[in-house]
Amino acid sequence: MKVMPARGKNKRFKEPFASRARRFAWRASWISLIAIAVPAAIYGGIWADKKLKTTPYLAIKTINVSGTNRVGRDEVVELSGLREGRNILSFKAGQVIDSIKTNPWVESVEVRRRYLTAVDIEIKERVPSVLVMLDGMYLADASGAVFKKFSHEDDVDLPVVTGLSMEAPGNGASPEELALRELLRVLSRRSGFNMAEVSEIHFDPAFGFSVYTLAGGVRLDLGNGNFEEKFSSFDRIVKLRGGDMTDVATMDLNNSREVVLGFTTNVEKEGGEGNGKKG
Repeated sequence: MKVMPARGKNKRFKEPFASRARRFAWRASWISLIAIAVPAAIYGGIWADKKLKTTPYLAIKTINVSGTNRVGRDEVVELSGLREGRNILSFKAGQVIDSIKTNPWVESVEVRRRYLTAVDIEIKERVPSVLVMLDGMYLADASGAVFKKFSHEDDVDLPVVTGLSMEAPGNGASPEELALRELLRVLSRRSGFNMAEVSEIHFDPAFGFSVYTLAGGVRLDLGNGNFEEKFSSFDRIVKLRGGDMTDVATMDLNNSREVVLGFTTNVEKEGGEGNGKKG
């Protein structure tokens, strides 16, 4: 027996026109609303940002500057571009920092907004450690970074570094620059013979660095490395001699186990490890 399908069962259902029209109108209205809302939101954000950056209620009332010694407060404020009455949201901290750091004495800067009406500027100044003779006399800090040309207004009394062949500071870290940085780092941190007892540092391309003592002008030949070990040998020799170095002219510290002393009349060897004279 053959079963006939129900009439109209396989025909595709067609949504009524009115329903389709309502759905189309609903979608169109949403698209139109979004098309209006997005630009309005962007414009509103720009308008609000402009209002916030111009409202007198967010005007700077106080500019606090700390950490200055050689750089005056007024100079820092002038370099910052900030002033009382300027809107506190109208500047970028990074731009203020870059501007202040154009002063060579400034090593680092922190800028903070506080209480919506105050700006704190904290300065860390460079501390000069030596004078470096290049194409002129320059100031360098304890890390060996040459940061400005020396002026008599700087009013410093520092050891002088001579013999370097760099034409100008900042031309890259040459081997002698790296060795100088290590030498200064050691001298600035050690408790024995240190930077306060140095009068001059000289570099020779063939023999490396020599340090002249402030007391007596003894030349300490150090080469290009292992400076802490060599200064420790020097400290031991000074102790062995009871602190009396008046007759010593030079001291070769390149061999820590056999330090060579040069006197005004002859040369003697003394044990860098405290072994006494070797004749």
